[in-house]
Amino acid sequence: MYLQFNAQIRKKDFIRLFFTLTLRKPAIIVSIILGLSLIVFVALNYLNFFKPGLLKNPLFMLFIGFSSVLYLFFGIYRSAVKNFTLHERLNQKLTYLLTEENISITGETFSNEFRWNACYKIERIGSDWIILYSSKNIANFLPISSLRKEEAGQLMEFLAAHKSAWATKISV
Repeated sequence: MYLQFNAQIRKKDFIRLFFTLTLRKPAIIVSIILGLSLIVFVALNYLNFFKPGLLKNPLFMLFIGFSSVLYLFFGIYRSAVKNFTLHERLNQKLTYLLTEENISITGETFSNEFRWNACYKIERIGSDWIILYSSKNIANFLPISSLRKEEAGQLMEFLAAHKSAWATKISV
């Protein structure tokens, strides 16, 4: 049994995926919480929620809070756009061929084939993506959102039917 389909990764979908993957990292979450906490603290100070004169010049704290939050979001967006632009594999029409033994991904300028048991992890992100990790840092993306409904259904059935045979961490 095999499954073959074509897909293209759209820039806006990749940016959304990049945000999803980045914003679930603990360090990013803590940075955002700290930045927002500073903003809330300064706002409550201006509303005289605390003892008057607690902060004599809160502009520095406000600047740090806003810059940490805005810089993080801007940096994530900039990195996503840069990754999408620089990696030509993301900009090509891709053909995926899933068989019992192998995964084959072919683009206009490359061909990549690897065995299922070489997958480090297979992860589903929302209803839009399947990510096949070859290692902790290397991944192949299967954009479910660019598939027709019947192709997406077949892909999910294929993965569910075969996940017990793979030596991978799968959460489909």
